[in-house]
Amino acid sequence: MKLFQINFLMLKVFIDLGTTNLKIETYNHKKLIEKLTFLNRHIYFDNDNYFYADKLFEFLKKYFISLNNKYAQNIFIIFSSAMHTLIFLDENYNQIDKGRSFLEKVDFKLNEEKKIFYRKINKLVNSEFLPIYKINKFSEINYNSITTLKSYILYKFTCEKVIEISDAVGLGLIDSKNRVFSKEIISSINLKEELLPQLILERKIFECSLKKFILKIDLGISDGASAAIGSAFNKNSISLSIGTTLGIRYITSKFVDTIWDFDYCFPIYNDKWIYGISSSNGANNIELIISKMNLTLDDLNNIDFSNAKLINKKIFFYKERFNQSLLEINETNFNIDLLYTYIIQMINRVKKYKDIIDSNKKNKSQIIATGGLFSNIHIAALFKKEFKNDIIISKDNNLSITGLKEIIQRW
Repeated sequence: MKLFQINFLMLKVFIDLGTTNLKIETYNHKKLIEKLTFLNRHIYFDNDNYFYADKLFEFLKKYFISLNNKYAQNIFIIFSSAMHTLIFLDENYNQIDKGRSFLEKVDFKLNEEKKIFYRKINKLVNSEFLPIYKINKFSEINYNSITTLKSYILYKFTCEKVIEISDAVGLGLIDSKNRVFSKEIISSINLKEELLPQLILERKIFECSLKKFILKIDLGISDGASAAIGSAFNKNSISLSIGTTLGIRYITSKFVDTIWDFDYCFPIYNDKWIYGISSSNGANNIELIISKMNLTLDDLNNIDFSNAKLINKKIFFYKERFNQSLLEINETNFNIDLLYTYIIQMINRVKKYKDIIDSNKKNKSQIIATGGLFSNIHIAALFKKEFKNDIIISKDNNLSITGLKEIIQRW
């Protein structure tokens, strides 16, 4: 393994391996020269949400060669990635079968006792969706080792068998407080630690030759952690993202224990952790409600909520990773009052989550809010009415890549 300083005259390529999209931004002397977005399923996912890592590798290799052909420069790349990918490998480190993601369509469920056992160690939120816990379900696969998507890409370029800490968290194998592979978890799923990549806790830059140019690779960090870094305008900033799901999080230099049903804490580079609170009920509920009202998100800008009334129901249409009651769609009256009530309840949840974080930080935080939901003028106004100066609605549509820029400049 070789460690190198980044040559800032190189082309810099920021790659966000998101849950559903692959986003690439390429810079030459700090100038954005290419910005690309692809649906993952058009490159390396199939219709059942399994993935083929070699297809992504070939796509990236071709892209880097094309950049060098255009600009005749060496290339530095850094990743952010959706956590929770798993690849089975043979004795030659080639992918066996299909790559697993938490979106895969597979019949799998952990019992509550197992969920509690894992959560006590990995400090994630009742994490039955983590691919690693399904490993016994695929016992017929004769594998020699396992890895994750971006670690596999690094191996294909450099032959290095390593995994960065936040990606290892996404596997579900990390004792988050102590920043090590958990022997208890590994034993519980009948896995041998020697089948895992080497764990790295600090940033390292790897180098290889591709054609006639140098390619330098930084494994980067998970997308949620990168977004938290990208939103950290100052030490009191916390990141709120409302997309399909809802998440609020911040960077801390000390471990924060998890005492709620819905909070988590996991380590990242440089002796830091991400503490956050997540909910499976975000803008997905709004999209469901307005679809039943035959409206679109754009239509919401024409809706006046001034005469809407709050209704006496807890509105959850999607199952959380902890127990809560769901409304039956067939028994629900979808109207403006329901929509308004859900938005207010979501704001109150964010307020509750912010209070928890402020109590941990022991100071008042400012929310940096992102997500397409905030482009709606009425919803943005309702959030601003509640949080006043304690919220900034960011126009940055990819905080994960913003976080990667921070990492290479300051970390």
